[in-house]
Amino acid sequence: MGASCLMCFRLFHIVVLLIILVLQICPSAMTENDLEAERSLGCRLAAEFERNVTFVTGPLADRVTRIGERLAQIATSHLVLASYGSSEPCNFRYKFKVVKDSDVNAFSLPGGYIYVNSGLLEMIDSDDELAGILAHEIAHAAHHHVMTILKDQKSVEKYIALATFASILGSARGADLQNVLVGAEFLKLGRQNQHTMAAEEDADCTAVEYMLIAGYNPQAFIDLLRKLEKKQDAGLKKPLGIFQTHPAPHKRIAYLAQMLASKGIRVETGLLPQPIRARVLPADGLPDVYQVVVGGKVVFVPAELQSGVASKERAEEIAKRIDWALESGVSSVDVHVDLDASTLFLKGSVLLTIEPEDEQISGRRDFLLQRAKNAMIYAIWADLVNRCNSNHQDTVVAKR
Repeated sequence: MGASCLMCFRLFHIVVLLIILVLQICPSAMTENDLEAERSLGCRLAAEFERNVTFVTGPLADRVTRIGERLAQIATSHLVLASYGSSEPCNFRYKFKVVKDSDVNAFSLPGGYIYVNSGLLEMIDSDDELAGILAHEIAHAAHHHVMTILKDQKSVEKYIALATFASILGSARGADLQNVLVGAEFLKLGRQNQHTMAAEEDADCTAVEYMLIAGYNPQAFIDLLRKLEKKQDAGLKKPLGIFQTHPAPHKRIAYLAQMLASKGIRVETGLLPQPIRARVLPADGLPDVYQVVVGGKVVFVPAELQSGVASKERAEEIAKRIDWALESGVSSVDVHVDLDASTLFLKGSVLLTIEPEDEQISGRRDFLLQRAKNAMIYAIWADLVNRCNSNHQDTVVAKR
């Protein structure tokens, strides 16, 4: 049986096991019996997952265990309030293993089973960066995120909860697991689920708390997220695994920088210096064609229209709309794509519309709209970080 077939086979059995257990668990409040059920669930899922995977041993695995156990001791002995999940400390017996897999991935199971793929470890340059990853996964277990997500779903939504669980589990490759459940639509639901995003933000912020207590540098976690951002922008050939279901790296950098600034710690975010403004620049290799750039990312390359409206004129109008929105205050939820209308909206107003001439020089409208949306969301979060940093000029720069 090929590797992909083994993966699908294993995922199918994990899902079946999870369905059976979830239908038995999910009381309204966490009790000692619930904690034991959580440990049992994690143990059974770990056994199922480990049946057909290969683990890395030796110095690399020892390094992961050493750093992981140091952070796990912090998680079991220090109370870090949860913004999502439960803050109740538990004496889980954390276990750390390195999976031989090129996928850029790490994940945890209930009860403290932590797995890191060798593909992710190849991107890590320091113990501090590794501590950020491990602390994030420990936080998922310590704050009981999986069990909380399952409890938060009403009975008719339990199968959607399973899809959400798949996002946090991470190593269960999204499309395979979701298609086993009910098809590709559940993948979209799971990835966009608000409970998943809340759990991920709590895991990030809790991870930084653990790192600070243990003496690790939170700047390293920011640096790792910056590397992921660059890999995504460059078109990473390796799959990004769990990072495809986490908030975008620049969003994570933004709220972590804000959290650290509130503690008097200023980090280098790699996001853009003030001010965040749209620029109109000549498009590479296209004479008399201009592009709108914001935050170092291309928003749109408007073509000259058959009606005679020039590319530069269209670009300048779009740039004005972007600057107005940023100055007046805009959030990522204000960015909306209407594919049927070939239009990107910002705060309910039209930012840009894809015309046939645009597709002729730049590609399909769905790609162009998504690129514009991603660039705007990045700029919005970069602007948030800049405003946060400008309000904390007296903060201390984290030492490297």
